[in-house]
Amino acid sequence: MTKNYYEILRVDPDASAKTIRLAYRKLAQIYHPDKRTNKKFANHKFKLIGEAYAVLSDPDKRSEYDQTIEAAKKNKTKQANEEFACWFSEILGDVADTHCYRNGERHGKWEMHYKDGRVDTGEFVDGKRNGKWEERFADGDVYKGFYVDNERHGLWTIRRADGGREVGYFVDGKLDGQWKEHFADGAVFRGGYVKNKKHGFWKERFADGTIQFALYEMGKEKETWKVSFSNETEKEGKRESVIDWETVITGAVIGYWIKVAVDYFFA
Repeated sequence: MTKNYYEILRVDPDASAKTIRLAYRKLAQIYHPDKRTNKKFANHKFKLIGEAYAVLSDPDKRSEYDQTIEAAKKNKTKQANEEFACWFSEILGDVADTHCYRNGERHGKWEMHYKDGRVDTGEFVDGKRNGKWEERFADGDVYKGFYVDNERHGLWTIRRADGGREVGYFVDGKLDGQWKEHFADGAVFRGGYVKNKKHGFWKERFADGTIQFALYEMGKEKETWKVSFSNETEKEGKRESVIDWETVITGAVIGYWIKVAVDYFFA
């Protein structure tokens, strides 16, 4: 598909030769590789600007180009509508994109480089983020997961710059479901979220070995048991012996199956 040279130079299709020349000089100065830290992006952009100016600055080439564009508009078919138009551009000076459109909407694979260093890679479907995405933030955090209609949805993994990581579920853009959070110091938290709020039973194992069990109701802590590695508990400032629930539950399960076996063989 023919590139949109007018959009590349950011001028109207009826722009004068002087307007086109001034636009080219301005953009060439902005995107000169010697003035940009991202050399790969600058080289591509500078080459594209030069290509557009070479056509639009020549009356004969511009006339031929305009005729080609006009013919394409008049002969547009359903098949043509399904084709992708892809080019390199900059939006509002904040992000450089390699992107594609279909029927005027973002569609297909996109790669977006923000000035602060963030990079987003994924797919759009009819103008909305849909499918697998990877988001690399300027501080080093990396998010990997899925979007459905512009909202994070399903399983996501988050790797923090400090070495921590998180795995869990989003529903319609909000933390919802089971999450496991590993912190850089070795602490591990496990529990559930409902609409971005902690809900239900949480187990929080700290780096020093201390284990905290907490019960949350829509973000509000209802009750907490804190267990140290010396097998003692702290609850509202009082220390008392701890029931080892893991041992109790394990014993109950084993006892149940022993009873089932006895009843089966000696019935």
